[in-house]
Amino acid sequence: YTIVKQTGVFTINPRTLTVANAVADDKDYDGTTAAHISGGNLQNILGSDDVSISGRTATFAQADAGTDIAVAANLTLGGAAAGNYILTQPTGLTADIFKVDQ
Repeated sequence: YTIVKQTGVFTINPRTLTVANAVADDKDYDGTTAAHISGGNLQNILGSDDVSISGRTATFAQADAGTDIAVAANLTLGGAAAGNYILTQPTGLTADIFKVDQ
């Protein structure tokens, strides 16, 4: 018998995580589109991997006061195993920007 050792290239893709129960926070008018996301639970973590939501920034679609303004999340992952995952940003988020008294 002849034994032939074969080598190959294997690709291990990061596991995709989603976020459930994320909420865009309302804010008082400050002239910016800066937003914040609270809550949220990561879904699809493997075993007891150390991965969490570390950055909770987001952007309002407009800076002016209004209700039900679309908010685009820009969450980031943290933890020792964060490099093994990619995050699908939550969608469909809205929040209010309140008028402020002068």
